Amino acid sequence: MALAHNPQPAIRLTTLAALAAVILFLMTGSTAAFADNYVVNYTITSDLICGPPGCTSFPLPDNTLFPPFSADFSLPAADLLNNGTYDVTLSYQNPYPTHSGGTVNTYVVDAIVSGKMVTDLTVDFDESYPVPPPIGGTGGQNFTASGGTFMYDNSFVEAGEVLGGTYTISALPAPEPTSLLLLGSGLIGCFLRRKR
Repeated sequence: MALAHNPQPAIRLTTLAALAAVILFLMTGSTAAFADNYVVNYTITSDLICGPPGCTSFPLPDNTLFPPFSADFSLPAADLLNNGTYDVTLSYQNPYPTHSGGTVNTYVVDAIVSGKMVTDLTVDFDESYPVPPPIGGTGGQNFTASGGTFMYDNSFVEAGEVLGGTYTISALPAPEPTSLLLLGSGLIGCFLRRKR
């Protein structure tokens, strides 16, 4: 008399193998999956105020008048594999939003990749906007960044202010492999308990 074949052990082993594969993927692929998010930290170090009859420069060593600010952007992890310049304009969070009724003349943000790292960011943002009464006329703001330094020019009529400073780029942290391992172990434990 032939014994009936029980497929349950084979199904259980296959499911466990699939769960183990998912855990392994999360642990090894977490860096690639999350390393495409970055933050740019800007620090203002100088203030140049212009108006008739000229301009006056003010150093800002303590950052009390203008505190540091930041902007996020994203870059697909696959782009880190090849050195080059990549357009990240759509993902860049512009720290200086446009004015109501303003016209954006230029807005280009590029990430520079070298050695599988983002080594620099270039920003070129220029906008013109109408200045409301009683001053009237046309104003403009221009933000440029490259090579670790930036300049922000906000002006109207014959007066304006130019802020200058430095910036650094950091990758946002990825999930810790230990946390992912604990999560995966918990999933396997729940699965085994349910099968009993």
